[in-house]
Amino acid sequence: MLLLFCDISGLFSVGMARVTITVKQASDLWGDHTTATDGYVKVFYGGQDYRTNVIYNNNNPHWNMVVDLGTQDLSMANKVRFEVWDEDNKWDDDLLGECEQVLTAGVKEDVC
Repeated sequence: MLLLFCDISGLFSVGMARVTITVKQASDLWGDHTTATDGYVKVFYGGQDYRTNVIYNNNNPHWNMVVDLGTQDLSMANKVRFEVWDEDNKWDDDLLGECEQVLTAGVKEDVC
C-alpha cells in the first residue's frame, strides 16, 4: 500500500492547475527474504520522473517527499504513475508494485 497526498489547486484557466504531490509512506513491503526492504518510490508525470530517497531496512517506510510539478495543463497529461522499488545493488533493484492515479481538481489523499 502506498499513501499519496495530491494538491491540485489555483486553476488559472480551463485545464490548467498547480500540482503538488506528497509521497507519504508505504506499508507491508516484501522486497527481501532475509532482511527488511530498502524501499524507494519513482514518480512519473508528463515525461518527467522523480525519485524518493531510499529508506533502508524498513518494510513500512515514511518518505514525506514533496514533488512540486508546478503549473500543468491537465488536458495534455492527467495521470501520474508511481513505482515502489526495493534497492539491491543499484543494477538489480526489484519492482515491488506500481499504480496510476488520475489527477482531478482539489486536494485529495489516495492509496494505491
